[in-house]
Amino acid sequence: MRVWVVLCVLLSAWGSALASGSAASAAPFASRDYTGHLTSGRLLRSYVVHLPPAHATPAGLPVVLALHGRWQNVTGMEELTHLDEVADADGFAVVYPASVFLGWSDSRDATWASRLGVDDVGFIRDLIDHLIGTDHADAARVYATGFSNGAIMTELLGCELADHLAGIAMVAGTMPVAMSPSCHPRRPLPVMMINGMEDPLIPYEGGASGVHGNQAALLSVADTAAKWRTVDSCIGDHVRSLPPVPGDRTATRVEDAVTCHGATQVEVYTVSNGGHTWPGGKQYLPPSLVGLTTTQLDASEAAWTFFRTHAAG
Repeated sequence: MRVWVVLCVLLSAWGSALASGSAASAAPFASRDYTGHLTSGRLLRSYVVHLPPAHATPAGLPVVLALHGRWQNVTGMEELTHLDEVADADGFAVVYPASVFLGWSDSRDATWASRLGVDDVGFIRDLIDHLIGTDHADAARVYATGFSNGAIMTELLGCELADHLAGIAMVAGTMPVAMSPSCHPRRPLPVMMINGMEDPLIPYEGGASGVHGNQAALLSVADTAAKWRTVDSCIGDHVRSLPPVPGDRTATRVEDAVTCHGATQVEVYTVSNGGHTWPGGKQYLPPSLVGLTTTQLDASEAAWTFFRTHAAG
């Protein structure tokens, strides 16, 4: 238990430091980066937009919503994922929504946002509608990804906003047990998952979160994937392993269900010896606290590769 207290303190300090950096950067952004605001649920909410080169607005562009983890903020998510670089190379917009009190209301009553009844599903719905209606983003190519608490929030978005999204990708997050029976997306949805088998915070085999031991239990990775395969009416799996990388102590297996309703897909990356990290991202805390990241896989590039093959009908 002492380890998790230390971890919570470190994560809180990390989020506070990044928040300070974010406030300092409130000076003018580069021409392709800007902060937007909208009122949702009687709260003034904010988000940061990054546009690829040669685009003054996200007009007609695919959009990837990137949801940060708990005790993190948009700056931390940018730094962790390097999604801006992937967007620049592949021509899509990245939008980083900001949570309330550094945590998403992901249905588990594990954050201040949850306890205060913040409607984050409503916020993301309003944000997508705003991006499409005001900034003319491509309505058929809006995707969501997230890390940790942001991944579980992305899971909830998949259940509630399938009619607004063309695909979701979760990194280091699974579905809460209580969410599964009520998860009835309005249409089949392409889903990608990336999880470490030695994740100390989101147990690979399911159960209570390592930090929130008294909070709602989570499904295992296998049961979460099975839920989405059921939603998408998938049949069968193709299994492959990623090539090893010298000096990397992890190994990655990919289970890919492609025979799914409506040309959807469920793709599951399992990182043996991997921890609570963003593959290909920085090791933001010591491995003794969050486990190892892997260099076999870049989660940001994998997510976009997955997304770009799917568009909403």
